[in-house]
Amino acid sequence: MGVNDSLAYVIDGKLDDWGVTPGLFGNSDWEPNSGVYWTEEDQNTDYLNPGYGGQLYDAEAIYFDYNQGHAYIAIVTGFPKSGRTSGSNKFYPGDIAIDFGRNGVYEYGIKTSKYEPLYGMSGDGGDVYRVTSWGTAYEGIHEGVWGYKSDPTVIKEGNKIGSTYLEYIKGNYAGNYKWHYIIEARLPLDLFGNDPVAPEWYSPFRIHWTMTCGNDAIDLDVPPVPEPATIFLLCSGLLSLLGIIGTRRKVS
Repeated sequence: MGVNDSLAYVIDGKLDDWGVTPGLFGNSDWEPNSGVYWTEEDQNTDYLNPGYGGQLYDAEAIYFDYNQGHAYIAIVTGFPKSGRTSGSNKFYPGDIAIDFGRNGVYEYGIKTSKYEPLYGMSGDGGDVYRVTSWGTAYEGIHEGVWGYKSDPTVIKEGNKIGSTYLEYIKGNYAGNYKWHYIIEARLPLDLFGNDPVAPEWYSPFRIHWTMTCGNDAIDLDVPPVPEPATIFLLCSGLLSLLGIIGTRRKVS
């Protein structure tokens, strides 16, 4: 796990600093650098979990890391920022949902795009909300088709508490045949610090993402992030240890 801001990730829609290389025909190297929390659910056929859709609707991987000042999230999908049309229906990218305490209540959401269904809350990518109402998969069309396994999808109602830096970028990792889209966000660790009802980062939490049709959904469970003072002490301890090692090397 990162312990100082010198280990910061560049929010540019690229995954080389995570140590990840999406590839073609299931040949992706999904395993990130040591210490990163991650999960992958890349599909190898047209069946996704819970539905069908293939690469165009694939939710492939989530990554999480942090340092002394920030938390970082990266999501890999086959779904574009502007959404996709299927028949008479238009589907949109979902928002990043965070469930502190892993109790099934997604208290916070991060908008991934300005594109949203009519029932979604308008805003820009990177806007962060204390959420009071979430959308469900296939809402207004045939809601519940996946048994609510994909929910939640997009923010419907909530109070904006701030903004964070987010990019949603198309990445040509495997030629024109199989595009990937990368969603990356950088959140200050104190973003939820002034919210009296937030358990903040110091409890286990879940990161969830899908699209509004819910064809494929992915969750990442993360243990508590140490309190900032703990991270600072760890960072200071490592720096002191490096100083001692450097001194010994000079003596020898």
